[in-house]
Amino acid sequence: NYSASYTFYTQPVTPSLTTMGDAVFGDFFADGTTVSAKTIGLVNNTLSDIVVTPTKANLVGVDNFSVPGGDFVVPASGSYNYSIQLSQLTAGTTSVDYVFTYAGPGTPITISASAFGITPPTFTSNIINYGDVTVNTEVSSVFTVTNPSAVDLNFAWAGVTAPFSNTAPVADPANYTILAGQSLNHTFKFNPTAIGSSMQNVIIT
Repeated sequence: NYSASYTFYTQPVTPSLTTMGDAVFGDFFADGTTVSAKTIGLVNNTLSDIVVTPTKANLVGVDNFSVPGGDFVVPASGSYNYSIQLSQLTAGTTSVDYVFTYAGPGTPITISASAFGITPPTFTSNIINYGDVTVNTEVSSVFTVTNPSAVDLNFAWAGVTAPFSNTAPVADPANYTILAGQSLNHTFKFNPTAIGSSMQNVIIT
């Protein structure tokens, strides 16, 4: 006598895809250098390879997103990572749909890529030089931060320690918000207590 065990798989008549991930980039400083990427996972749960054609549609604002590229294959019972890159160059809302077309049910699959470009803040200077200062004598310099964008911006300062100090007309000069289109003046003070050079790097985020 001979016995055997068999497993049968049901093959769909036509293959289909599902997606994992999104392409919402959020807020970006529109400084011409900010670049980021989002990965969209296309999953093939069937037993046949799927050839996919990517295109773009429904652009809003300036198109700062990468070109779709050519056809690609999502292997049977496998996945494909499709990368969408954003190079944010302009202020305001920008979005576009990435449309993935293939031969099968559920086609096309559409993923919306979106971002909001923020005009970067400006500063009166990135260097303050007090020159020669007599010991135990306080000198000061005004440093202006401007928010030219259409949204409020939050600022955090770090690195200001003696013999330097930082004052501003807000409750906490190290953490505050500048409203859209507004400016804030900081007064940086230097009061040396000993002879010698003093230097400090201030980090603004």
